[in-house]
Amino acid sequence: MPLFHYTGPVTDNKKQTAHRRERRLAGGNNGGYQGNVFSALPASSLSWRYLGMFIDNDCKGNDRRNLWNNNNNNNNYNNACRKVLWAAYYDPEYEGEGIAEYSFFDRSTGEWDTSTCQPQTNGLYWPGTRCRRLDCHEDGTELELVGVFKETDGLSDFTEQLFKHQGYCLWDGDKEQDDDDWKKSGSTDYEFMKKLSEKWVDECKQLDTVDARGRTLYYDTKPLPGGDMTYGVYTDSICTVESKLSWSNILSSSYDNQNNNEMPSMESLERWNELLSDFKICQPCRAYNRIQTSDPVGEYDAEDNEGGNDGEGGKDPWGYNCYDDAGYQNCNQCYKFRTKTNMELASIEDLKLATKQGTILGVEVDGITYGNSRYVARQSGDHPVRRTFFVFLKTAAFVMVIALCVKCYIARELRQKRRKGESNVPLSTRERDVHRKSKKKKKQVRATGNRNLEESMLDHGKQDASSKRGRSKSRSRSKSRSRSLLSLPLSSSMSSHN
Repeated sequence: MPLFHYTGPVTDNKKQTAHRRERRLAGGNNGGYQGNVFSALPASSLSWRYLGMFIDNDCKGNDRRNLWNNNNNNNNYNNACRKVLWAAYYDPEYEGEGIAEYSFFDRSTGEWDTSTCQPQTNGLYWPGTRCRRLDCHEDGTELELVGVFKETDGLSDFTEQLFKHQGYCLWDGDKEQDDDDWKKSGSTDYEFMKKLSEKWVDECKQLDTVDARGRTLYYDTKPLPGGDMTYGVYTDSICTVESKLSWSNILSSSYDNQNNNEMPSMESLERWNELLSDFKICQPCRAYNRIQTSDPVGEYDAEDNEGGNDGEGGKDPWGYNCYDDAGYQNCNQCYKFRTKTNMELASIEDLKLATKQGTILGVEVDGITYGNSRYVARQSGDHPVRRTFFVFLKTAAFVMVIALCVKCYIARELRQKRRKGESNVPLSTRERDVHRKSKKKKKQVRATGNRNLEESMLDHGKQDASSKRGRSKSRSRSKSRSRSLLSLPLSSSMSSHN
């Protein structure tokens, strides 16, 4: 299964080289990597990240480098190799502006640092200026995988090349005063990593301490989950069978015996892993500086000077130049891995074995994810992908609030215009519904009022008729009494005359 993807212009010779590489990988051959991708493509378009280490328990073979075990007097080879894995990526949209096109994840803050992103038009910042996140350590990155590689020498050559070039500028080794006291103290991150790497165990070595059963003990690099590492304690001479004793147990015993000069403390191992995490984050192949070390030159110098097999690059136009401990300017770190270490293409079997051991960070190859997790910034406690998702949610919420405010403003203006009598102002669907319901309610009120009035008038009519009938009866009774009164005197007079 091929691990190489080259999307740029390819000559016939390069096509043949790519096809041969794909056939070699598909056939399971793990021979030395002979490709020239790290000099054929612009160095600033390439990036890389450290994945971790794994133990290859079968290091013998025609295509593997055998590591000598000095503890074996019978001239045997150590067949348990500690190997480093790292992945390289390519930006197909790279526009040729170098570091000015990218922002980098800052492990100490958990934020994206955009300080190196620069304007590209006459010194003026334009909103469309490209400032892409170098995010090959994140899920869903759009950077294309170039390949997954392994260092068969373990840490020895890998850390030497990494620390003196890219590590020197990343850890600010070029910003300290160059004096003997500083170099002896090893107080800076660069000096600390450089000194510890020089003392780091590079083979299975015997300890002076024995376990409770009297067995001889050995120590070698022990890969840990998430790309970390420590010193492991073993009971066999090729360091494959772990002892129940830990490295802290060995240190305690050594302190008692005052024999701990060459043994790193647990605090040193923790600091080592913490600083090595800077390379678990996506880094450019072209070494850079996080602050301007020189004045901007205004024009982009030729960045690819790898023709002389030194990996040195041209000056950065914005002054973010890395002058490393080996005297190189803006060195191509990936090119140094290829030319100065025993680098090979990792096979699918290598990735499966490392995944089974649970010691490497996740990497996706042809749709399949190997490894167990992605890098999480320890100090921030946030996964870069998760932080980006939260930023997206906040942005979406802000846009929704702005849209709602605009909608309310427009609705208010329309209402004001309608109050002024502008009948041609269109009504919204909701307003039409409200208006229609209001008219219907008014009609209902008027209809109810009319019925109540009619009923009231009818009641008044009935009352008037009743009162009229009462008054008529009263008048009739009054007339009758009047008549009777008038007739009484006449009868009396008549009787008197008689």
